[in-house]
Amino acid sequence: MSARNSAGPAAGYSSQARQEAHQILSRPPFSHPTSRAPVPFAGVLHAIGHGIWWLIGRPLAWLWRHVLVHVLTGIHAALGPWWPLPVAVFFVGLGLVTGWLLARRRSRIAGALVVAGSQPEREDAAALERAAVEAEQLGDLGSAVRLRYRAGLNRLEAKGIVTGRLTRTDGQLRLIVRDPTFDELSDRHESIAYGSRPATPEDVAASREGWPRVLAGAASGTGHGTFDEGPAR
Repeated sequence: MSARNSAGPAAGYSSQARQEAHQILSRPPFSHPTSRAPVPFAGVLHAIGHGIWWLIGRPLAWLWRHVLVHVLTGIHAALGPWWPLPVAVFFVGLGLVTGWLLARRRSRIAGALVVAGSQPEREDAAALERAAVEAEQLGDLGSAVRLRYRAGLNRLEAKGIVTGRLTRTDGQLRLIVRDPTFDELSDRHESIAYGSRPATPEDVAASREGWPRVLAGAASGTGHGTFDEGPAR
């Protein structure tokens, strides 16, 4: 009777110990969660994650430990517990200044487009070219193409190759200039300015590289012809 009573607590203790051991071994670091990725791709995804860590994570961790921590510690020591306030004011001011500069650049581009469309006698090819460069830098590719086209026609008119350029269609201008490069530039400009086609980086590159060739051909007296001075169609 005493043997049964002694065996009962021992068996209960052994069962409880097994349950506790199972619970411990079923949690990290003794077990790893089953990957949801298919087995053939698990290694590839692990390699990609490892590569991203080496390319981005390690540099950011090094920057945090060796630069940002020291900078933030110095700022805290100099300004006390209120250091986030002047830092926030600085970044807000920086954002306002950046926005103001971008707005000024956009207004210059818009002004150049207005001048190009409504006041041809005041056009300046160099200013239009600078505005085209700024539009390209801001990602306004359509304005960059239109401004360079206007600057190119301005220079052709200054050379005496075309006259009354704003009263002529692109087709009439092609008959005057008679240059394959100009024909391509004119087609691109017409589809963007009048056909509402979004400009692409290729359009901008063609405009930037094509106009010097057109103007060089005009300066050498080749690649252009004459056109009857009748009314524009």
